[in-house]
Amino acid sequence: MTHRLYRRRLVTGVALMLGVSALLTTQSEEASPHLVIRWTTQVALAGESEARRRVSNILGQAGISVSWRECGSIERRTARASDECNQPLEANEVVVRIVQEGSPSLGPAASLGESLVASDGRGGCFSTIFSDRVIAMAHLASVDVADVLSRVVAHEVGHLLLGTRAQTRRGLMRETWSIADFRRNAALDWVFSEDEARTMREAIVRRVADGF
Repeated sequence: MTHRLYRRRLVTGVALMLGVSALLTTQSEEASPHLVIRWTTQVALAGESEARRRVSNILGQAGISVSWRECGSIERRTARASDECNQPLEANEVVVRIVQEGSPSLGPAASLGESLVASDGRGGCFSTIFSDRVIAMAHLASVDVADVLSRVVAHEVGHLLLGTRAQTRRGLMRETWSIADFRRNAALDWVFSEDEARTMREAIVRRVADGF
C-alpha cells in the first residue's frame, strides 16, 4: 500500500509539474512582445537578409519577436514593398533606413548609425544606418558586412525602445566599438543586458497600450 501510494503521489506530482511548466511556457509566449521593423534602403548592401536574420536573433534573446517589412526607398517604393509600408506606423513599428553617408571615415566622431529619440523618454521610431561606414568597418575588421550591419541595427533599435541616446560601458549598447571588438567577437559584447531587455519589452507593451 505504501508503495502504491508513493507511486500515485509521484505521478500526481509529475503531472502537476508538467501542468505548471506548460502554463509558464504559455505565459512566456504571451508575454513576448512583437516588434515590426520597416526596412528601407536607398542603397543596395550585401548581406541584408542575413543581417535581418541576426537582428531577429539578437532581439529574440532579449525576449522580443520581430517581423520585417521591406519598404524599398523612403522616396520611392518598389514593387516588393508591402502595402502596409504606405500606411502610418503602428504602435509597435519602427523604421530602419539604410543610406550612404558620403564619407566612409571611421574617425573618433564617426557614427555607424543614429536614431531620433524623443527628449521626454518615450523613445522613437526612426533610425538611420550609414552603409559606407558599415562596409568600411567590416573591411577593416575582416568580418562579414552582415556582422557589422546586424549589430548596428540592433543597437539603434535599442535606442528607440530604451528611449534614450545615452550609451553604456558594456554590451551591445556601449558607446565605442573597435576593430578589435569585431575580431574578438566576445558574446557578451553583442547582447543586451537583462535590464535593457526588460525595459525594451515593457516599452513595446506600453506603446501598444497607449497607441504611442
